[in-house]
Amino acid sequence: MRAQKSKSLQSTPLAGWLMSGPALVLVTLFLIVPFLLAFWFSFTNQRLISPHPAQFVGTANFEQLLGVGTLVLEPERAADGRVVVDAAGEPSYPRVRDFTRNNPDYPQLNGMREWFGWSWGENRVLVLARDLVFMKALTNTLFFVAVVAPLQAGLALLLALMINQKLKGINIFRTVYFMPVVVSIVVVSLLWRFIYDGRSGLLNNLLHVLPTSGHFQPVDWLDDNIRPCGPSSSCRSGRRWASIW
Repeated sequence: MRAQKSKSLQSTPLAGWLMSGPALVLVTLFLIVPFLLAFWFSFTNQRLISPHPAQFVGTANFEQLLGVGTLVLEPERAADGRVVVDAAGEPSYPRVRDFTRNNPDYPQLNGMREWFGWSWGENRVLVLARDLVFMKALTNTLFFVAVVAPLQAGLALLLALMINQKLKGINIFRTVYFMPVVVSIVVVSLLWRFIYDGRSGLLNNLLHVLPTSGHFQPVDWLDDNIRPCGPSSSCRSGRRWASIW
């Protein structure tokens, strides 16, 4: 009798729905419903703390986020036609604000800010963005997906394959490879800080004793204002190495 009852429950679809029901309810309430609401609110001017009702604005929010434009600046010239230069000897260009702040001749650039640019002969080509923070975040995300993630996965796979190889000194390699697994993350962070310390760090001391260092000045590698290879490059390198591990 008990075996027949158990068999009937397993063959009834209702039993599966009853067991998966709580998980489906949670997924619907905390994933599907918020996703649909966020998609709908993206077409409105909804504000969390605004007492005014939301109004449909179409794709205005997406235009604000993804709006980009180009501006070609010609160097300023004197009355005789010569290019005006600044104190450093570089050509002087008009201010970007003159084109992006209520300029009736450039209404499509209103409210934009300079993103990046390059020189084209005597002219200066600028790429402008309406939401500079979002565009930087978008490019960083695309760079991470296209470059960092495949590189990390490839190096991690290469190191994992090396563990199973019969090489000389493989035991030492395995010990170093698995060390971050057993060492506390606090110890690892303190170790990296000791390496990058600007006054008595290991990296500065090694660079100071090199024969080709000359008059080497200690560098605070953790300071974003230094940026030896880009903003927070030392932090990114340590984070990538930890991810590979």
